[in-house]
Amino acid sequence: MISKDYKIKNNSIYNHFGGSAQLEQTKCEGFELLLALQRFVMGPSQKALDNVKDELADRIVTCEQMIANSTSTIRRDFEDHCRHFKNALEGHGLHHHFNYILEVHRDDIKGKIKQKIDRTLERIQSGYYD
Repeated sequence: MISKDYKIKNNSIYNHFGGSAQLEQTKCEGFELLLALQRFVMGPSQKALDNVKDELADRIVTCEQMIANSTSTIRRDFEDHCRHFKNALEGHGLHHHFNYILEVHRDDIKGKIKQKIDRTLERIQSGYYD
């Protein structure tokens, strides 16, 4: 879902913050995505759908960073987290909703991914995160 140019940009974000910080960010975003999906299922609305798409974009950005850059202990922790996340999706009956939204709204999510990467890089360059 992330183009080659944006993968390079995304890797620089990972390098700026470091593996441990991005692993924790990935875990937080996984939890937030589960909550957003539950809210959407309980009360479908455009606002709830937009929130799920935002959380999906966040999740894809950080997971892509982890896949491309993490090693050793951080990689194992990330893989454990992914298994727990998958089990949580299935355990709460949310995996079908997750896949459906990802498929139907793919282009919207791709646009959000680009915006999030660009905004984060702008903030890094401006010193916002220092």
